[in-house]
Amino acid sequence: MLDQAVRSMSHAKLESLVSTAQKISQSMDGLFAESGYKSVLLCPSQPRRAPLHRAMLLSANNFLYTGWWNALGLPACVVPLGLGAAGLPLHVTAGGASTVGLPVSVQLVGAEGCDALLAAVAVALEKRFGGWRST
Repeated sequence: MLDQAVRSMSHAKLESLVSTAQKISQSMDGLFAESGYKSVLLCPSQPRRAPLHRAMLLSANNFLYTGWWNALGLPACVVPLGLGAAGLPLHVTAGGASTVGLPVSVQLVGAEGCDALLAAVAVALEKRFGGWRST
């Protein structure tokens, strides 16, 4: 679907998109530079709670939270925090759906070349919140 959309774009439109991506990438680099490249962004990993078994996994919006960091060439990783539980900060999504008993995760984004920092923060978060667990 995405591949077909890109193929149908004019050369001028593709150049415009690449130019916009480069500008965003430069802005992100400026943001990371302010901290001396010692910071990471903490972002949602999905637009909604984890799907239940046998629920549709593919949705046009699912890749938006992760894919654009890759398009910008920035290192990113999704960190499992454990299973949602009542009373935890992440037990209800923005839409009000409960995450109790479902996997909860966050996404970390770092500056280009700061993969080691990103990995260290990911490990610390996973240890602190319990990480992946089978149900």
